[in-house]
Amino acid sequence: MVSVMVVSALIIASPGIGFGVGEELGEYLLAPSLFTVRIPIGESFVIAPDIDLGYYHQEGDGDSAMSYVLNLGVGCHLHRVLWKRERTGLHGIIGPRFEMSKGSDEYYVSSPDTLYHLKWTTDSHTYSFAYGLGMEQFLRDNLSLWIGSLSFITVKGRRTELEEDGETTYLYDRSSYSLGFDNMQAYVYLIWYF
Repeated sequence: MVSVMVVSALIIASPGIGFGVGEELGEYLLAPSLFTVRIPIGESFVIAPDIDLGYYHQEGDGDSAMSYVLNLGVGCHLHRVLWKRERTGLHGIIGPRFEMSKGSDEYYVSSPDTLYHLKWTTDSHTYSFAYGLGMEQFLRDNLSLWIGSLSFITVKGRRTELEEDGETTYLYDRSSYSLGFDNMQAYVYLIWYF
């Protein structure tokens, strides 16, 4: 509750709040799944909370295959303006991020005697600390194009279970850690400032 009040106070007190939509580069650029807010703090800092939503669903014929994946990511990054000239600015970015994902693959396989129901379910959660660079180019006084790239220090947990005719078996439950530029992701946003 306190964090909601602090963010609300920052939004009310800060002129030039920005709201934007975007997409991770390489994904479906005409179907944005990223949503962000830009809250300026003085001349050099910006708080940038964002949400990443994704849903994939597919059904097939034959053995009645069905699969889906649901992703939700929430982050709050601090942008530091490193360099600025007229309508262009370069930002350094750091901040925490949390993501969770749930996916399922389900099959109904028939044989001459019986019908088998198989369902794999995978739950994962990721805690990460992002770091990277971004560049903002103002197209108009209140509209900007923002392109950035982030890498992550990441702790990820994943659990998979198999349900076969009503009986559940846990296949694995594991964690992984990563650090480096090999998991770099690039993003593009259009941001409207009020």
